[in-house]
Amino acid sequence: MFEESIAEIASVHREIQVDEGEVLLQTTDLTVQFGGLTALDAVTFNIKRGEILGLIGPNGAGKTTCFNAITGVYRPTSGSVT
Repeated sequence: MFEESIAEIASVHREIQVDEGEVLLQTTDLTVQFGGLTALDAVTFNIKRGEILGLIGPNGAGKTTCFNAITGVYRPTSGSVT
């Protein structure tokens, strides 16, 4: 039998090597287009260690598309994620 829990097996642990206040995630002019529809248009923001950022907006505003572009589910048409 397995001694580890599912949560332990499924969890990904990565040590963050930046100081408090340093940028962990940055999007620069992130744009995603589907054919003629622009779902994200030049989205730029930073998330620093110790910050909590909320992404809010109405249905269809591009919140999920933004997360999908950040995580690699979608390839941005232009811009960058670092």
